[in-house]
Amino acid sequence: VAITYNCQCDCAHCSALDYRQQAAQNGHALTYEELSSVIDQAVELGTTCVILTGGEPLVHPRVYDLIRGVDRSRSVCTIFTNGELLVEATVAKLKAAGLFGVFGSIDHPDAERHDLNRGRPGLFAKATRGLQRCREAGLLTGISTYATREKILSGELDAMMELGRDLDVLEVFLFDVIPTGRLSKQRECL
Repeated sequence: VAITYNCQCDCAHCSALDYRQQAAQNGHALTYEELSSVIDQAVELGTTCVILTGGEPLVHPRVYDLIRGVDRSRSVCTIFTNGELLVEATVAKLKAAGLFGVFGSIDHPDAERHDLNRGRPGLFAKATRGLQRCREAGLLTGISTYATREKILSGELDAMMELGRDLDVLEVFLFDVIPTGRLSKQRECL
């Protein structure tokens, strides 16, 4: 569930850009009550893992309430985040709210390339440190990244797996690149 399209990054591959612009123009974003209802309905239908995304889900003012609202006897709740806001206080609140896992979005195993791609200097260091904090707090941790033909051929995905080992995350989750948002005109993404 994309709970917000707001984000502090300016990613070269942003898939939420069109939605962010539409929500800003017409003022239509789902309310907390609507989001909560969607999550409840999904769990009622048998969803065993509720994933909160965005934009950046940690900028949503009621993200902790949404996490707390997931019936943990029936489903777990995870988030996909750019990791910038995974400071100690945030990680403690996520844990207290009942979050099961955190996937930090890392575009490149090289800090400089990652930060450049995200338009956010220093983000790589914040994200990797945030994932370490989450792991130390007992939250399942992982890296989410995207696969392209170039990353496969260059060995960059192998380096990403090595980064995952270095950070001691449970998994590296690979997304295929979809022609949407900033990549909407790119038809052959892989």
